[in-house]
Amino acid sequence: IEFENSIKNANPLRVRYYLSAMDTHMSKSGVSYDNLPNIILVLICSFDYYKESKPIYTIKRKVKELDSDYDDKSKILIVNGAYQGHDDIGKLVHDLT
Repeated sequence: IEFENSIKNANPLRVRYYLSAMDTHMSKSGVSYDNLPNIILVLICSFDYYKESKPIYTIKRKVKELDSDYDDKSKILIVNGAYQGHDDIGKLVHDLT
């Protein structure tokens, strides 16, 4: 889980770096890549990253030509900290921001 208050620091390459660092930390020499765990990186922004008023944006990789998921066991969730909904996500965002 990472919190971000600055639009300039909410960079997709920074998120890629965090995913890479988590993989490196969890992998050991000689261990099969099949043993890498599922990773969910949660980036909680104090602003609406995509400016679409959604509470959460889920990012997963796809094989464009096949329109199918590329299951590398990673997922990125960007939480809209500006979300004002009265649902569970809205209540969580209110408590965090």
